Amino acid sequence: MKTFVFLFFFIFGIIILGWGNDSEIALLLEHKKIDEVIKILQRKAELSDTEKTYLAFAYNEYALKILEDQPQTADKYFEKAIKLCPSLFVYRFNFAVKTYKQKRFRKTLSLLYDYNPTVLNGKKYGSALLLIALSYFHISEYSIALKYFEVLDQVKYSKVSEYMRKCYSKLGFDKNNEIVKVELHKQLKTQSTEHDIEKQFLDSSSEHFNIKSNFASPHSYSKIFQYFEQAYFQLGRNLNFYPSDKINVYLYRSKKQFQEATSSPDWVGGLWDGKKIKIPETYLTLNKKAMKRIIFHEYVHCFFSLKYRKSRGRLPLWLNEGCAEYFSIKYSSYQTYNSNYRNYQSIKDLSKVIGEFIKKSGYYYRSKNLYLAYFFGYKVVEFIMLKKGILGLDKLIKAFVRNDKTPFLTINYTEKTFVSDFVNFLLQ
Repeated sequence: MKTFVFLFFFIFGIIILGWGNDSEIALLLEHKKIDEVIKILQRKAELSDTEKTYLAFAYNEYALKILEDQPQTADKYFEKAIKLCPSLFVYRFNFAVKTYKQKRFRKTLSLLYDYNPTVLNGKKYGSALLLIALSYFHISEYSIALKYFEVLDQVKYSKVSEYMRKCYSKLGFDKNNEIVKVELHKQLKTQSTEHDIEKQFLDSSSEHFNIKSNFASPHSYSKIFQYFEQAYFQLGRNLNFYPSDKINVYLYRSKKQFQEATSSPDWVGGLWDGKKIKIPETYLTLNKKAMKRIIFHEYVHCFFSLKYRKSRGRLPLWLNEGCAEYFSIKYSSYQTYNSNYRNYQSIKDLSKVIGEFIKKSGYYYRSKNLYLAYFFGYKVVEFIMLKKGILGLDKLIKAFVRNDKTPFLTINYTEKTFVSDFVNFLLQ
């Protein structure tokens, strides 16, 4: 009712100010004869701006009228109202409320964000902000939801403190612990920055990939798509697995933007975060072989995560990164390990170093020995492929995913004999 009164006086004001003189339409609207207004105006070949305003109002009111009994038809009328008057927020908001009640949370978000998120701030648009926050909460995007709940809390908007508590709980943090709060806000800042950057990305797609980016027009993606599709089929043939859902790839305009969105250290050239492959443009403007290697490397991480569903956190880094290096070098023919890496042969007690690398590879990948760690990982997988083939590699990966106590037994080694044979392989 409030919506009708507000919009009626808005339209009546148009008539008083001389923006239109169609008294017949005005009288019909005054008597709420919405169906007749729609019939009259839909028959016209061309509508004036004022008539578009009348018709949008009628569509919105008709949608509200049939909302309960004919929800799908109501959708169409809401969309017609928005199309005629895209700048009038009330139509969009009415539709968003309806979709939220139907638990179509992603549609709710698209309706409100398509309008203009920069004006949705403070008390004036508190209800819209609350819908955004609640929708993110219900699709389990708790960190983003918390960002909006905190804005509402700052302007003393009611009923948000309980949802804020739930968000903290879902994220696994104790809000009252000061040390934890600092860490949480660091994570939220990163996730908020990532969200703000990525919501402006444009989409382009191939058969198996969706590419989102803000640095180039879709026609420039052809070579990128080609390499991703090659990775999809070549790795699929090797390990007999083809992901069924399209894979999201996010391309960042610069290395700086990539680091802001991911909080990655400077040496990281791309990553798979469990949901998206992320690569900065900097690494896709190299020569074709280098570009192909980076694409294959990140796709291998994605592929393993999808094929071996419980692999995240279970595969040792030497196996995870080693496979990414091995397959990306194999299919790109881009070898970056030159003769300088042969100095590992002079390492004192190489067997002990390799044994520690197999047991605690995380230390090597997070230390000054980073590049040697990547090299060792690559060589370990090369060794496995040489001795046991792709089936042996598959068996070993599955053993680690199952958390077997003695995974190397699946390829007829103990950990000690595996290290010994690998060291001999390195020294050849």
